[in-house]
Amino acid sequence: MTNRQLISSLAKTTGLSTIEASDLLTSCVEQILTEVAEGNSVAMLGFGAFELREKQARRMYNPTTKDYFEIPSRQVLGFRPSALLKTKINS
Repeated sequence: MTNRQLISSLAKTTGLSTIEASDLLTSCVEQILTEVAEGNSVAMLGFGAFELREKQARRMYNPTTKDYFEIPSRQVLGFRPSALLKTKINS
């Protein structure tokens, strides 16, 4: 599903115009991004939770150059699906 299809579906479901549905979706995504960037977890009932996770620094080997190099630690976005979403996917 593309962004345009999601907006169209949201507009039909809620009775909003396409522009209003687009603004609503954009606002939701921006709010999620803002909260997660600040280090907060965002939980959506029935869907799941977005959270920042810390990936540890690690040492990697390049077989072409036969050298080892360090990958620094970094933060990644994690998603933990809710039990309802898991059952819907697996049924």
